[in-house]
Amino acid sequence: MLPSLNTADDRQLLRRVLDQPSRGLVLLEFQTLPQLAEILAEFRQLHPARPLVELAYDPPRENAALFLDRARTRLAESPRDPLPLLVLRPVELPVEPLEDPARAEFRQALVDFWRAMNFRREAWGELPAQLLLCVDPAHHERLIHLAADLRDWAMPKLHLRPDSAGVALRSEALGAFAGFAESHLSPAAAEMQWQSLWPALEKARQTSRLTPGHLRRYVFPLLEAALAQGNLVRARQVRAAAEGLCPGPADLVRWHELLARLAVGEGGFDAAEQHARHLLVLTEESHERSVQTAAVGALISVGNLLGRFGHAEVAEWLFRQIVVRATALWGPENPATLKSRNNLANTLSGQGKHAEAEREYRAVLGINERVLGAEHPNSLTSRNNFASALWSQGTVEEAEREYRTVLGIRERVQGPEHPHTLKSHWGVAIVLQGQGKHVEAETVYRRILPIMERVQGPEHPDTLSCRNNLTAALFAQGKHAEAERELRAVLAIEERVLGAEHPYTLTSHRNLTIALADQGKHSEAEREHRALIAIEERMLGADHPETLRSCFNLAIALRNQGKNEEAKPFAQRAYEVGQRVFGEQHPFVPRSKALWEQLQSAK
Repeated sequence: MLPSLNTADDRQLLRRVLDQPSRGLVLLEFQTLPQLAEILAEFRQLHPARPLVELAYDPPRENAALFLDRARTRLAESPRDPLPLLVLRPVELPVEPLEDPARAEFRQALVDFWRAMNFRREAWGELPAQLLLCVDPAHHERLIHLAADLRDWAMPKLHLRPDSAGVALRSEALGAFAGFAESHLSPAAAEMQWQSLWPALEKARQTSRLTPGHLRRYVFPLLEAALAQGNLVRARQVRAAAEGLCPGPADLVRWHELLARLAVGEGGFDAAEQHARHLLVLTEESHERSVQTAAVGALISVGNLLGRFGHAEVAEWLFRQIVVRATALWGPENPATLKSRNNLANTLSGQGKHAEAEREYRAVLGINERVLGAEHPNSLTSRNNFASALWSQGTVEEAEREYRTVLGIRERVQGPEHPHTLKSHWGVAIVLQGQGKHVEAETVYRRILPIMERVQGPEHPDTLSCRNNLTAALFAQGKHAEAERELRAVLAIEERVLGAEHPYTLTSHRNLTIALADQGKHSEAEREHRALIAIEERMLGADHPETLRSCFNLAIALRNQGKNEEAKPFAQRAYEVGQRVFGEQHPFVPRSKALWEQLQSAK
């Protein structure tokens, strides 16, 4: 029996995603193919002018690389305006039990397919379309285990359940926490700041009533330290300690910006939007120019976060407000105003509004070239953004030419070893990677990495990011052992420089577990999962979704080694705590329940 899709609430939730032509990946978990056909038929009826491209994945007969090539070909044949909806769905629903030895070849094909999809997520993201990745419960299980990055990358996530009242819409920010934990504080400095100030704040709470003056002295630095480390547990402690305090006018900007960052980390996007609205009021009502300027800067930061985590409509509205205020404060040709317009263009591009985005990019480029000159770094950055807009619209060859033009100017003007020049090389490699030219991309990465290590240092974030991209290119070619070596090298540097608890380090740690599982190294994967759980419990909390996912993955690694008794408590914890944390309708709950029951019945 199909779930009812006829209520106004159900349709409204669906339309919030499909009615908005936003370029990006949307994950839809469905139960039956007729159910999916009904949804797509409704979409065709509501949007007859919008191109709808359906592609069915069939892992036993087609690998991920060919599937991506087919998607590019089909999109090249489709109109670009309005933005196409590219539907990726299974040919059939795999119903055979995973334990059946006769299905070993079939199971391995699914494993290979979803692992390869995981490491091609950037290529999928560059396609000129809105992607709707449709997975049934069996495929969703593989998505969780083998393509966790791809799943976390999807914004938003839709789950259709036969036993539910309709459709549940959930946008999850966690898993990409490292994306906004950036700070001017190094992890070591953040830890020193925390150890110095937290006892002082606790003492102040015990001996006297906290006053607004304590915000600047203790609360703000402690929140900044916790966010720099990606430690939600500590950040919540500070917020709770400051409950009831009312910041003065001079402190309101920083207060709302920090709380907005924390809200995004918790997945509380409505709360983050409210803090942004408070900042907008400050730009209008404050009589101090310094407060107005600080508020605009804070709004840019919050707008970038909202846009990065899939709230493109709110981000676009926010950046339009920011451009108006920045223009009034500094004038239309000020670098800060142009940066705001560039951010607006990025948001428009992310929604598939390529014509509007291109106009903004062209306008900013024209001002920069007129005021600063065509070879000024700001002008080159603008031209790079313009190339990105071309790439987003599928004009791949022209985009690559623009990227290479910027690279040529930077090599001549700034020198072949300037960091900006190296970043342009890196950009060209990403374009190649996005076109599936992984061998060429690998060649570029290997050529520039020694220079980056010598010029910027092996521990520089750009150097580490470049090595991570090289890892993706290696995985795409099936060079899993080489990819594992790169990941271990990056992880060792991050643990030494950033610390084992830093969000970037944890991301590399999780990628390493994927590489180990990919090669059947379950014992090593077990050790890595245990280390991750210890850190996540301390940094994020014992009931945090990431901690529970690590418990589930550890249980899988133990089961794969035949250690069923050791696996049971971790599977039980994932299931029982997951019921409360995720809710009964979340796909994590039935998956963890199935694992727990399987282990209980195992001999």
